[in-house]
Amino acid sequence: MITDEDIKRINELYHKSKSEGLTEAEKDEQQTLRKAYIEAMRSHVRDHLDNVIIQRPDGSREKLARKNMINYSIRIITIEDYDAIYDLWNATEQSRRALNPVDDSREGIERYLKRNPNTCFAAVSDGRIVGVILTGHDGRRAIVHHMCVHPDYRRMGIAGSLVSKAEAALKQEGIQKIFGLVFKDNDPANAFWEKQGYSLRTNLNYRNKSLNANIPTGE
Repeated sequence: MITDEDIKRINELYHKSKSEGLTEAEKDEQQTLRKAYIEAMRSHVRDHLDNVIIQRPDGSREKLARKNMINYSIRIITIEDYDAIYDLWNATEQSRRALNPVDDSREGIERYLKRNPNTCFAAVSDGRIVGVILTGHDGRRAIVHHMCVHPDYRRMGIAGSLVSKAEAALKQEGIQKIFGLVFKDNDPANAFWEKQGYSLRTNLNYRNKSLNANIPTGE
């Protein structure tokens, strides 16, 4: 729930950002409050739509169908979710192209979850996994792996909720900075991460080396 004090603080931080700038702690606070405000507004709209009644030309009345809003919950991932998650990753070309046969095998994901048991989440609707985010860290920096929402469930706030949940979990473990990799030609994903506050680093070259012949180095 967003309070009047929260809204007041959002305005204070906005005006300070324009006049003298914000500290890193204030930037984090601003981002957290903004996400809470957006989620509160979404919840308000959902509640309002639940009470909208449509009257048909024949005089019949029915509730408005919320085609673009669903009920879902977010929970920790376990290895028992692997098959459903792998199917989800293969539901879109952008997610499918990021997979490799070693790290994303059942054994690879089980190893990843053992190292990061509290920072990987699934969004579940009617018993079906419709979104997933894997995040892990080395004690200093965190990385986002395979953030994906099924095409039929996009533009419903699920991706943002998954990111917020993962960020909160990482902060609980003392992590202060997160990075992620996005294909340059994936315009929707790049726009999404920009809105989430993930800035583009243009002063670095990303380099990698495969230690396994079954894992491609990439372009």
